[in-house]
Amino acid sequence: MSKFALSVLISSLWLAPVFGQTPPPSQTELNGFLLGQYAGAPDGAFGKPSQVTTTEDHWTYRVYIFDKKHNAYMAFKFSSDDEKRMWSIQIAGDEGTSMRPFLGLSLGDGSQKVLHTLGKPDKIEPEKDYPVDLYTYKDRNYSLEINKEGKLSSIQIIGYAGFSQELPKGNPDIDALKEFIVARDVDGLLTQLAGDLEIYKDDRIVSFARSARTDLTDDRSEIHQLLFGERGSLRSAFLSERFEPDPQIRVYTKAVPGSVVKFPRSKIVREVVYKIEPGSWKVWEVRLR
Repeated sequence: MSKFALSVLISSLWLAPVFGQTPPPSQTELNGFLLGQYAGAPDGAFGKPSQVTTTEDHWTYRVYIFDKKHNAYMAFKFSSDDEKRMWSIQIAGDEGTSMRPFLGLSLGDGSQKVLHTLGKPDKIEPEKDYPVDLYTYKDRNYSLEINKEGKLSSIQIIGYAGFSQELPKGNPDIDALKEFIVARDVDGLLTQLAGDLEIYKDDRIVSFARSARTDLTDDRSEIHQLLFGERGSLRSAFLSERFEPDPQIRVYTKAVPGSVVKFPRSKIVREVVYKIEPGSWKVWEVRLR
């Protein structure tokens, strides 16, 4: 076989999954942050924002430079309808930027790896104000930028396009929450938690102070202690008490119905409150005694 034919064969094998595999679905996590987290969380992770901008259509952007060596920053976008919760999360920078891979991709990866991982974009168009090509995907909430060197330079998730718009059927899966909490399974737990999770304990209300993943994995964080700690935590309730959840529907005047799972006999946990995000139940509040 000639070198040319071998090269063509290798390229074909590399690109074959692009046309055969199921493309990765929309995502709610980017570099550890969850859509819906409160605006103060990036401050806890990076300090004060490098730039805050409000556009003519009243969207607010908060930008944080966290790695000058690699020109790396994260940007968070908030709508005029909800200035407290993240509607969009973006990370950008050069190769070598420290980040949690997104669907196996890191900044600086080549365009061929992007195609192999995510499939062919539905649209590729040059950005007006920056020398990059924007890759967008139909019915997926993420987009990417490829620079003139053919390297991945930016990843963004925005909103909930691609998620089911149907209301979830039945009650929330409290058994799955118990399983992830007991196992300290952060990856699984991040599929269960809303970004604006609040935990009530005594007179305190605790929410994510940094990225959701950082707070869940750091055993010194308040949220980690309230979920996984040895005493008075949700995990200690699940391990030491009889598991007797009582699910109930909760009706709101200006929102779709939610669900509350009560634990009337528990000495540790009072209730777990769920809300509906597109297509699924998410843990919104945990009330401890």
